[in-house]
Amino acid sequence: MKKIYAFAVAALFATAAFGQRDVDMSLTLTTPTEGQHVAQSANQTVSFSIKHSGDSLVTGDTLFFYYLNMRTGINYGLTSLQAGSVTYLPIDANSAPIINSGQAIPSSAINGGNNFTLNTSDATAFQDGDTIMVVCEFAAVNTNPGDDSNLANNFGSFILDNAVASTNNINAINMSAYPNPATSELNIKASEEVKSVDVFSLDGKKVLSANGSKLNVSNLENGAYLYRVTTISGATATERFIKE
Repeated sequence: MKKIYAFAVAALFATAAFGQRDVDMSLTLTTPTEGQHVAQSANQTVSFSIKHSGDSLVTGDTLFFYYLNMRTGINYGLTSLQAGSVTYLPIDANSAPIINSGQAIPSSAINGGNNFTLNTSDATAFQDGDTIMVVCEFAAVNTNPGDDSNLANNFGSFILDNAVASTNNINAINMSAYPNPATSELNIKASEEVKSVDVFSLDGKKVLSANGSKLNVSNLENGAYLYRVTTISGATATERFIKE
């Protein structure tokens, strides 16, 4: 995962020139839904849709897809539990017009018409309580520079929770963060009293923790982050915010 993001950061600076393309790939989870608590399973169905806006993708561009375990910071391809792997979708003359149409494209379209499955019961990769991100990244062909300038919408997440999900109960915490984007202080509003909040960078590193519902985020670098709320009852929920 660190290698992938290092590549993405390097690409950002290497191609940050006048006239480069500005794309915006977004990913929306379908199964599980965003923030849903699910029991560990040998065959967890994972489905999502991707949508593109901004400048057109061209032949030679590549989309990367992977799962990221927020606890360990290790990523896995959509079809493999090999640590550090990703799933590639090369853009060609056939796929470019479909993606550039701006329509939501189901994940089954890139998997032979089938949903993806993930073995979340694999003890070497996951454990109860893990937050799993599903991520889509963009890499431009060298001859036509470009970058995804909005990383806040290129992922979704769900939580492995055997105790809660054993009754097929979706996460019941209703919460929001304000202001979002935030510059100095982030406030959490939730349906239960907030015990603590942890903030993670997109590569799975915990960068900030605080007790209560207020965080000083002024020292964070600008960009997209995840925040995980734990309530006094022990329930958890994960969402995202932008630091400006």
